[in-house]
Amino acid sequence: MIKGIPWEGKGFITKLEISIDGGITWLNAMLESAKNAGYGWQSWSYEWSGLYWTKVNIRL
Repeated sequence: MIKGIPWEGKGFITKLEISIDGGITWLNAMLESAKNAGYGWQSWSYEWSGLYWTKVNIRL
């Protein structure tokens, strides 16, 4: 499981994608608590079954 909590700022987050292959492909992350109110934290997660010993660079 990959998780994050970015700050929304003035706007709001409606979609979040992650890449685990350097930006070649993009995967939709699940927004946990979409309030669409702005000025708050937006939890997200992505269920990933990668190997525990693998080093991965994640892009958002």
